Amino acid sequence: MESLRLIRYVLLALSVIVAWGTFGYMLIEHVSFFEALYMTIITISTVGFNETFPLTQSGRVFTMILIIFGTGGILLTFGVLAQIAVEGSLRRIMGRRRVEKQINKLSRHYIVCGSGRIGGRVTHELQVRKIPLVVVEQDPAIADSLMEDGIFVVQGSATEEETLEKANIAQARGLVVTVSSDAEAMFIILSARNMNPKLFIIARAIEEHNERKLRQAGANRVISPYQLISKRMANAILRPAVHDMIDDLLFDSRLDLAIEGTEVFANSPLSGVTLRDSGIRQKLGLIIIGIQKATGNIHFNPSPDEVLEPGDNLITIGDQESIRRLADWLSGKLKDI
Repeated sequence: MESLRLIRYVLLALSVIVAWGTFGYMLIEHVSFFEALYMTIITISTVGFNETFPLTQSGRVFTMILIIFGTGGILLTFGVLAQIAVEGSLRRIMGRRRVEKQINKLSRHYIVCGSGRIGGRVTHELQVRKIPLVVVEQDPAIADSLMEDGIFVVQGSATEEETLEKANIAQARGLVVTVSSDAEAMFIILSARNMNPKLFIIARAIEEHNERKLRQAGANRVISPYQLISKRMANAILRPAVHDMIDDLLFDSRLDLAIEGTEVFANSPLSGVTLRDSGIRQKLGLIIIGIQKATGNIHFNPSPDEVLEPGDNLITIGDQESIRRLADWLSGKLKDI
């Protein structure tokens, strides 16, 4: 905004000089508006053309004054524009370097490839939940807009390994691929899986018949928008109460309640402990509705004698603060609640 204001002032000053020169010639030499304007322009621009009309002594004095002010105005204009351009470039370069340093410090963050309608919505949901993320975006205008919103952005193509490295993919927890081409998505998934074998990858399938190929490329989950919408619409009409409750739990950030999956780490004090002895319900008031084992199998409504093992994911319902404390407990950050 400051740069735009400075440009306006400089252009206004230059316009005043041109207007002053034009009307000055009209009054002193009694020439037409166009002749006076032309004489003013070639004078302040110092192009060296001949006079368009004979100048009187007064006209020559006026021309000398106009040259001094006009040339100064032109030099000032170009100087301001050059300064703004250089400062803008330096600011962008320094800003990107600062962002790169901050991204390199991230761990267990999420990377979103593509910020279109779906990718933008995913980014918004993660940002609302204050989850660390990095967006990989090729369009410079969109990248600048996201950075203005305080989102870490790596500008470039996600198909290039160098771009994924800048997003610190080696330390990332998950990757969301929402690019506009299944072929491009496949290439990104193959590269990402090679760079981080433990990465959890979810991808959007443009064409339903490409879902299997995306899984074969290394995606853990593949979402087909058309299939997802059809299932949600069917559930909304067949089980409206269940549909509304799940929607509120998953998507309404205003509610304090949430449903989350929290992983059990090997260094957690709850590793090797049964649900009954864990004290999760008694100490945190959380409900465990299922456990996803490291093999991928889900045990719904688990028995109190179910033993918690490293790699298990506890599917939990409760208030968000208690779920955050459980995540710290299961990761080993807290030894007890």
